[in-house]
Amino acid sequence: MSTMKLVETATRVLLLSVINLAASAADVESEQLEMIAVETVLPPSYLHSSAYTIDSDVLAEDNFYHFTINSDNATYRVSSLAMLRQRLFEIATVAEVLPRLTADQPRFDRTPGGRRGVDSEDVVDILSDPVGTTAQLLRNIQYNIGQTFDSTEDDEDGAISTHAVTDLNPDPHKRAAAAQLGV
Repeated sequence: MSTMKLVETATRVLLLSVINLAASAADVESEQLEMIAVETVLPPSYLHSSAYTIDSDVLAEDNFYHFTINSDNATYRVSSLAMLRQRLFEIATVAEVLPRLTADQPRFDRTPGGRRGVDSEDVVDILSDPVGTTAQLLRNIQYNIGQTFDSTEDDEDGAISTHAVTDLNPDPHKRAAAAQLGV
């Protein structure tokens, strides 16, 4: 009898394993991941902004929602609601700060005002008259400081004075060409 019980138990185990295998195969086929509408997952306040757009479909996989966010600067793929909130905050912050940072960028394509340098084009002139060169540089510094303080003082009418900035070295390439031609 005990052999009969053993065969019966083995048959039951084999039958249960076959049924379990068929059920698990059916689960794999029925568990196809589908896209979910983003409106069902997120509150309306998160859906739209001038700084970003969230794709209309969300993938639910491994107990997480997977979002795609498109902004002016990049495309983000986010794998949870907590990370989505963080990315949306970062995108909104960058969108708010970026115009302030780019509005007052200094321009380096213009010639700075004031007197600078010396009138000589040749190093020999500078070396042969170092006292005259130093004196000219000091006069230029004095002139620039004077122009700075004069432009901030008020005139008699209360308006801030504007002085024309004189450049001692306006076109060095023209003087160099004239010197080469002997003019």
